[in-house]
Amino acid sequence: LLGHGRLPRGRRLFVVTDSGGEANLVGDHARAIGLELPEPSERLREGLRSRWPHFSYIGNPIDPWGVDPDYRPLYAEILQAAGREEVDVLVVALDKVTPWAGENEVELGLAASEALVAATEGSEVVPVFLTVHATGPAARSVRDRLRGAGVPLLHGLRPALVAVRRAWYWRQWRPRTEAERSWAPVDLRLDEPGPILSERASRDVLERYGVPLVPAQVARTAADAVGAAEALGYPVVMKADAPGVAHKLAAGRVRMGLATPAQVTNAFDALAPLAPDGVLVEATATGVELICGMRRDPLFGPVVLLGLGGSFTEVLRDVAVRVLPLSDECAVGRVLDAAGADRRAAADVVAALARLALDHSEIVEVDVNPLFVNRAGALAADALVVRADANDHGDGKGKRT
Repeated sequence: LLGHGRLPRGRRLFVVTDSGGEANLVGDHARAIGLELPEPSERLREGLRSRWPHFSYIGNPIDPWGVDPDYRPLYAEILQAAGREEVDVLVVALDKVTPWAGENEVELGLAASEALVAATEGSEVVPVFLTVHATGPAARSVRDRLRGAGVPLLHGLRPALVAVRRAWYWRQWRPRTEAERSWAPVDLRLDEPGPILSERASRDVLERYGVPLVPAQVARTAADAVGAAEALGYPVVMKADAPGVAHKLAAGRVRMGLATPAQVTNAFDALAPLAPDGVLVEATATGVELICGMRRDPLFGPVVLLGLGGSFTEVLRDVAVRVLPLSDECAVGRVLDAAGADRRAAADVVAALARLALDHSEIVEVDVNPLFVNRAGALAADALVVRADANDHGDGKGKRT
């Protein structure tokens, strides 16, 4: 529902179905969930009865089954009239539109989907087509018509209604317009070849967006490495940094806990052949270990992630994922209830990644793992930035090597 880009202004629904029993189910579930089903206006009632005098009950939900054997004009006129009511969502709720349903049922589904599209075209009323029972996919002709018009097709009555209510809640809660941006885009100079940037280039991107980083120096000789370690303070971390390597630790390019000049020298000798532009020497950070990142989802667009890192990642699976745009506090929530964590500092990092994603569509992925948070603030101890390659247009749909 979120992926179609149209969110309900409110929780007022008008529902058109093909069964009195289904209409009752819709009414019961909608009211229990907290959705509203306003009564049809006299204008709607009079308009339908002038066309079909024997239309006995006109309510919301409305079941026109049996009023006219020619259901195409029947559903078209009902949906057009319903779309002009004071409602936020116009729903068609049918059941027998599966591939194994009869020809008449599938034809009804196709006619209703076409009428739903026409009734909401150019309107702020959000169209939704739902199947009452989640017993299988809708017929291909119905799916294709809805997909082509950008109308969400939801399966299962209660899950669909819950999704509608949550979409309305999401619209009320999140910032909704580009005009709400209060920052100027940052110019990025990405001179490295290939989609996966080196850590030094990735650190530069994050630094430009105000993400605090663990202090680091580049060493091109063993003596440089020892000097950097003494300046940063033991113990240190050393990395064989180069473009095109996404996971340095798994590739054997990282040495941690180096506490003496001899250990630093040995680590440099092992890593230098893998790092023609120099070995990265970093200070060691402490605090609550988090994971933080950004991805471009092919359906939802840019999303940010924040969660507990280290050994807690797989055990607790305490991760928050949010669709952009967002407020800088929204992805922090319960993730930072750990004692001593600076909630404000973590929120600032999440907000920085959100700004980066909104400013630069060519950036398709960012990983900050780990992000250490303590009473003094936050420090990113590792950075990975990935940009779109030749087959990727920044929407997450291309391939990444």
